Amino acid sequence: MLPVGSPAIGEDFIDRKKEVEYILSALKKDSVLLIAPRRFGKTSIMKRVEKELLDEDN
Repeated sequence: MLPVGSPAIGEDFIDRKKEVEYILSALKKDSVLLIAPRRFGKTSIMKRVEKELLDEDN
């Protein structure tokens, strides 16, 4: 069970591959604004995007 209020990371981050790929693609061209209701996973998605970008740099 995931703790409430914490971003999903590692193995807890599931089923958002399409969203992450879309954001990474969009960021190559422009800025991105992510809007969704509370508790929708915005922080978790952006933390994964951040990880992917940092991994690209290394």
